[in-house]
Amino acid sequence: MVHRRRYLATLVAASCLAAPLALHAQDVVKVGSIWSISGAASSLGLAAAQGTRLAVAEINKEGFKVGDKTYKLQLIEVDTKSDPSAALSGISKLVERDRVSVVFGDIAGTTTKPMIDVTQRAKVPHFAPPLVAQAAVNETTEKVPFLINSNNPYGGENGVLTTLGTQTFAKLGIKTVVMVNQDEASSRIISPLFRQSFEKAGGKVLADEFLPSSTTDFSAVISRLKALKPDALFLGYSDSWMVPFVTQARQADLAKWYIGAPGASTVPATKTGKEPLSTYVWVAPVVGLSDTGAGMVDYVKRYEAFTGTQSSSQDALSMLSYPWVYAYVEALKRAGTVTDSAKVMASLRGQRFEFPNGPVPAIRILPNGQGATSFQVCSLTVTPNCKRVDQ
Repeated sequence: MVHRRRYLATLVAASCLAAPLALHAQDVVKVGSIWSISGAASSLGLAAAQGTRLAVAEINKEGFKVGDKTYKLQLIEVDTKSDPSAALSGISKLVERDRVSVVFGDIAGTTTKPMIDVTQRAKVPHFAPPLVAQAAVNETTEKVPFLINSNNPYGGENGVLTTLGTQTFAKLGIKTVVMVNQDEASSRIISPLFRQSFEKAGGKVLADEFLPSSTTDFSAVISRLKALKPDALFLGYSDSWMVPFVTQARQADLAKWYIGAPGASTVPATKTGKEPLSTYVWVAPVVGLSDTGAGMVDYVKRYEAFTGTQSSSQDALSMLSYPWVYAYVEALKRAGTVTDSAKVMASLRGQRFEFPNGPVPAIRILPNGQGATSFQVCSLTVTPNCKRVDQ
């Protein structure tokens, strides 16, 4: 019932924002917001959609100036329903019919991947947080000139996992790692970046396994990995089976240390077995809503007032969109245009955007379109549990 009330509240907020603005067409910048508001990924996508809505509502209170003209944002929303087919038809609608100037979304790689082709063909700036977007800007930059990965780079020499490894490996005595990822296209694309991260941090990757999402019996792979005698087990994207896998791995004493990439099952995985898994370290992709900084405290109050709900840890995913809408508007100002997408992208790539009083103090965008915000390196073995790292 609580979830239903929350969903209805978000629909009311969305309907208010999505309504046509009483402005001349030349005074409006159309913003496409395409997230998994329903379906399997809705617990993640809804928060990201809310972040977009809140940013648009705040910016529209006074509008913003590009040159000597004042503009407001017109939000046009699409629900991908966590389905790639719905995402493809939705992005086609936003780009071809609605003629949006920018796109934010989606939360999942399976729905985002088909959208990237559409936005890049149409030369529409696209802010997308999933790993498939990270892989695209890092591996095929020239093919995605209008794509920004609006999340921290988990893998690679500049990635969050490199920071985690550098900060924890020497302290914890981790020298060797075995990696396990879900067997899907995005995992196979991003896995080499995970390997690069650990090697950059001074570790050695002994194995890289891919398991189907339907797997329930992990005994064979666990035995194979245990024989390598790793210091740590790294779990990449594996939400559908992370908890049972960690449970069985602990029973077999596969490794002393466990490392988790961000995901809905990361924290639940620490609670497997009769006793909590104390030898677990992980990275959080955004500064959590529990952060005590003045900017985050104020943001939580505004977010809760806007949504009409009490925020939870999942609502931190609103940070995957909220500050990026502000960064886009700032880029329009710097570019001096709302219509020339090439100039707007040039004002985004290689730039740093400051938000001194915001929940995220800064956003840094590398020249290839890889974005980064503050994040946390977390552990159950040290105090405080999470250490904030600002970009």
